[in-house]
Amino acid sequence: MDELRFNYSGSGLSEKEILEQAGVLEEYRNRLSGIVERGDFLSPEASLCLPTDMISNKIIEEAVAKFSSPNLEYIVVVGIGGSNLGTVALHRALFETQNMSGNLPKLLFLDTTSTKKMRAVLSLLKHGAKNSESFLINLVCKSGETTETIANFEILYKELSQDFGNIKNRVVVSTDKGSTLWKSAESLDFFLLSIPKQVGGRFSVFSSVGLFPLGLSGIDIKSLLGGAQVAREDCLSEDVVKNPAIVSAVLLYNYYQKNISIYNHFYFAPELEFLGKWCCQLIAESLGKENDVKENVIHSGITPIVSIGTTDLHSMAQLYFGGPRDKFTALISVQDKGEDISVPEVPILENFSGLGGRSLGTITDIIYQSIEETYKKLELPFMSIVMPEVSPYVLGQYLQYKMMETMYLAKLFNINAFDQPNVKGYKQDTRQILEIRKS
Repeated sequence: MDELRFNYSGSGLSEKEILEQAGVLEEYRNRLSGIVERGDFLSPEASLCLPTDMISNKIIEEAVAKFSSPNLEYIVVVGIGGSNLGTVALHRALFETQNMSGNLPKLLFLDTTSTKKMRAVLSLLKHGAKNSESFLINLVCKSGETTETIANFEILYKELSQDFGNIKNRVVVSTDKGSTLWKSAESLDFFLLSIPKQVGGRFSVFSSVGLFPLGLSGIDIKSLLGGAQVAREDCLSEDVVKNPAIVSAVLLYNYYQKNISIYNHFYFAPELEFLGKWCCQLIAESLGKENDVKENVIHSGITPIVSIGTTDLHSMAQLYFGGPRDKFTALISVQDKGEDISVPEVPILENFSGLGGRSLGTITDIIYQSIEETYKKLELPFMSIVMPEVSPYVLGQYLQYKMMETMYLAKLFNINAFDQPNVKGYKQDTRQILEIRKS
């Protein structure tokens, strides 16, 4: 199968410079290799072991088989942030533009606390579901204490119970084993799937968090994990030039030191927009830190943004090309765009003969090439990534590459990629305010 293709010729750094700066990551690369080789789920980088975790993957496959049914029409994923962004990204990429759905169950997402969204989901289920066998609720919450998630689940469960009776066998809970939620779900006899304790939400897409709902919705999770394994091997390569995660990390850190701290993910495929949003959470939460590992105050962080080609060329390009030179860009394109459609050989509008007979895919490719040329002429730093196609295998590669790119970047910043201490404050304040109002 084809793999992602990387080109760094527009990065502004020579191979020699990349090799020199990558030397500081050699010890860490060896550490990551050891974690994968041992299957070490006690390390903060435990997510690297997920693609080849045969025991957990077998449990997930059995759960998918258990709940798969011709009667299943709707899967409601109740989760937020790392508990659903990866699932949303893959589902949107593979279903929304490729007509994959057919007779497969529809995936619905309840993330933020939105009355309108909750009413829409409830209305769809109450009027569209024939009986309780027509839907499944997948409650995903690693900590087991996220306010938005628990609130959404409580409302959904109560409303559907009123219409469909006892629905406890229509609930699957994914959480840390032993969490408050785990214990509650166990006492209610809900079906449970564990999330490895050391695997943080934003790194959890290859665990039950993503694999269960995606597998149940018809996505080939074996192929997804196969792609992740290939990327993991590439990103552990001793040959730095062939190690895309190390090269990307070195480039980004190099430009960060030059006050270029915005990372623009420019996708020339609209179905990948939520893939970019997943990347934003991964990078923002992992690298935006007040302190380094020695507790020095550094206020580090790369700001990730998402652009969609060609749409954002008509809204953001003026800023990118003429504005502050504070951005490093990854141009991401798809080689195989699927079944294409062409402009008529003889357009009815005058002065547009150059478009006659050209397909939309060809036009997009031409525009993409012109953008690359513009970046080069303006000497704006960029790299390019070509996806051979949008498939579970290729997306598995991309997700794993981005996670490892982030790990290497955190090492260069000398920060902890796996915590989020500044987020805990608002969560604790929210729970405290709720308790005060209750009393």
